[in-house]
Amino acid sequence: MADFIFESKNYKDSIVENKLLHALLYGISKTLDEKVSSHEGYSTLARIGKHMIKYLKRYGFKPTLSRDPYERIVHLCKFYTDEGMVKKIVVKMTDNTVQLHTHGLFGSPVFADLHLEKKLRHIRPCPLLAMILSQSSEIQYVPEIKELKYDKKADIWDMHLEIMRV
Repeated sequence: MADFIFESKNYKDSIVENKLLHALLYGISKTLDEKVSSHEGYSTLARIGKHMIKYLKRYGFKPTLSRDPYERIVHLCKFYTDEGMVKKIVVKMTDNTVQLHTHGLFGSPVFADLHLEKKLRHIRPCPLLAMILSQSSEIQYVPEIKELKYDKKADIWDMHLEIMRV
């Protein structure tokens, strides 16, 4: 299919270093993990993404109306980068998979702690993933996480998603 590279021109180091926001992400993620069963995890995260997108519309975010789940993912990755919430995202797409390689993702220390601590399989606290789930489910698709790796030294997440029709 295609590859895309998005690099932030206004990466927000002050947000990335904000311990209070990290603590909030951690607390929300742990609560979701404790309260939501594994079969409800994606739908709960998609609902969170839906409300995030609804809120961001107040500030000018325009979700794409495309019926193509790949276009929706690319649109969200570009937005996330433009907002300075990640230094760089490389998106690689094939027939039914999307690989996201994110460098300097906001919340990485939190996601790394949760990933290394509990290997949370059904709840991924990343706000980008919440919005991807929301936008995909709107058109009856679900991106299932097939592989998730984190390189702590390089601060790079590698996420492989299989895009499936619901």
